[in-house]
This record gives sequence, C-alpha cells and structure tokens, in this order.
Amino acid sequence: MSQLDPLTPPLVKGGAVRELVLWYEGKHGRAYVVGVFNRLSPEHAELLAPDRFALGLLPSTWYPAEIVHAILESIAERHGPDGMRALLQTGNAHVVRRMSRGIYQYLFKLVGSPELYARYIQKAWNALHNTGIRHVVIERPGYAISTIESWAGHHPWLCEGTTETMRAVFEAVGCTDIVIERVRCVSDGSKRCEAFVRYREV
Repeated sequence: MSQLDPLTPPLVKGGAVRELVLWYEGKHGRAYVVGVFNRLSPEHAELLAPDRFALGLLPSTWYPAEIVHAILESIAERHGPDGMRALLQTGNAHVVRRMSRGIYQYLFKLVGSPELYARYIQKAWNALHNTGIRHVVIERPGYAISTIESWAGHHPWLCEGTTETMRAVFEAVGCTDIVIERVRCVSDGSKRCEAFVRYREV
C-alpha cells in the first residue's frame, strides 16, 4: 500500500493542505504567496491560482508534493523554526477539527480510539499521500510508536506537520496529556521517521 512504481511522482491530496492554508491566510494574510511561486517550476506554478484563497487548491485533487513543500517553506521563512512549529501545532489542530466534520469524516469514524487509529492508519494515510508506509503500534496502554517509511514525498516541515496531525487526532478521540518525541527523521539520515507518543485515555 502506498508503494507505487518508483517513477510515480509523490503526490499529496489537496484537502488537508487547503484547510491549513485557509487557516493560515485568515491569521497571517497572503504575503507568503510570493515565496511559494519563487520556489516552484513553471509547470507546478500553473496548477495554482495566486489570486484565489488557498492558492485555488481543491480538496479532492492530487498535487505534486513539491507544491506542498514550497508552501510550507514559504511560511517557515516568514516565521522561523520555532514560530513554524507553533503554527503547525495550532494549525493542524484546526485542520483535524475541520476535516472530522467534512469530506473525511468517514476516516475519523474509523479512528475513534488509539487502537483503531493504529489499525487503520495506513488507510487514512493513503487518503492523503500516494507514497509512504505508515505504522502506529500501541506498545502498552498510553504509549505508541509511530513510523513512516518509503515516503518519497517527505519534507522536514511536512513530517513535522504529520506529527502534529497525530497529536490532534489523539486529542480528538479523547486522549489527554499527549507528549510526542520525534526520535528519527530521514532528514537526519535515518531510514525512517519515528516518534514516541505518550498519552492518557480518559
């Protein structure tokens, strides 16, 4: 699953990205747009609409991962690493709330507990990414290990955002005291991205 032909370019579904960008524009405006287009090839730039909200991203359309990378890099350039991490935590919490009531609500019915989240994580992942092998293993109550491998669409900020999405999902299913420790990332030369998740189920 999500292991496509090596020649298949990495793609990201527009839904979650659009929600994050709409949230960001509402909070911080659209000055980031210039940075996005400065980072894109003409071919990829043609897929966006600079004058429209959220760059004209459509929820059900698959986009080259490079477009998402450019969006995140442009936002990070404006806010710095610490500011970007804070934005991703707050923004992804908003995205999860929105998507749990929107076209992806069927996924959130599947992941109604940490155990179900672990069981269906690959299916949820495949709805948003066309590459990557995703695992969440509940080692014991209140402790999980999350890994992503073979993710051709990886980018450091997209990886960070994935971690914050996981935090928001655990909160959405009723967990508290969530602490996530990212221990490996392919950006640092590791073969996979890995995080430890500690939480309390109410």
